Amino acid sequence: MDVRALGMVVRGGNFRARVAAVRAGQSAVRVAMTGAALETGVLDALRVPATVHDLASRLGYANHDLLLAFVRTLEAAGLVRPDGGSHEITRRGRAIADDPVARAAYTAFSDFHTGVYRDILQQLDGGDGRQDVNHRAQVIADLSRFMQPMVEATLREEVSSRPTRSVVDLGCGSGMLLATMLRAAPDAHGVGIELDPVAATHAAENLSRQGLDGRARVLVGEARERLAGEGPFDVALLANMVYYLPVVDRPGLFRTVRDVLSPGGALVVVTTALTDDWFSRHFDLLIRAQQGSMELPDMDVLRAQVEEAGFTVDATRRLTPGEPLMALVATAS
Repeated sequence: MDVRALGMVVRGGNFRARVAAVRAGQSAVRVAMTGAALETGVLDALRVPATVHDLASRLGYANHDLLLAFVRTLEAAGLVRPDGGSHEITRRGRAIADDPVARAAYTAFSDFHTGVYRDILQQLDGGDGRQDVNHRAQVIADLSRFMQPMVEATLREEVSSRPTRSVVDLGCGSGMLLATMLRAAPDAHGVGIELDPVAATHAAENLSRQGLDGRARVLVGEARERLAGEGPFDVALLANMVYYLPVVDRPGLFRTVRDVLSPGGALVVVTTALTDDWFSRHFDLLIRAQQGSMELPDMDVLRAQVEEAGFTVDATRRLTPGEPLMALVATAS
């Protein structure tokens, strides 16, 4: 090693910033590479060992040379390994491919979470908003499962602490949180409301698999419309959905929920909140970049809006250390 040349490297520019930039860039490449391995189907296809020729035929890809280079890159990263003249997925690759949250993380962070910055110039110049919320709904739902145990613990506490005969989950997604409430209140019935028909079908199937289909219904449509004629409910849940509404529309939703709650019924709002944490600011930017009028809630504003709608706020608390995931619990006045 040329010590003099090494010294010039260290003294040239801001060495610490350069090293940090290269390391961050390499991490970004690894995330993008793994996301591509999932999105192209290559990682899943290599659960069964295959030559590059067979892999191309199986997946319908025409450029064999580029596919070979891609597979060799995945090999160097430890996601696949050679097996004679074939390749197969490694234990490390299988751990990612088999875990829905891990898959969603690599897909999300290689796609729309970073794509917002690639496209921000176009939007700053007045271009159309993004449609990640519509096109990547399942990935977003899978990624949110990472914090689900913390949300479930809060729900079990709230449901079991009061007489609960009926519950409603607005924006029920996969139906798993509705199932959590029903298990915490074995004599209760529940309603899930979901705007996305595909997600609603998935929720109904999940509830059925858990033997809860006789105690739960899943309705498709906009929450404020589908609540008409329903209730009364003892607990209403809004989890990871309030930020999809314009700020001015939120009190109206809270009033609609209050009108279908029994006296003393509970409203539980779970949401990523707007804080000075960098990821909170990033997420706020991401949803503001979507088509429509979306933004993360400021907890003080959210509290005021819930009280304006006729609730008494009992508590607001952080669900995860160091993360801006918050729960607000209120009682219908």
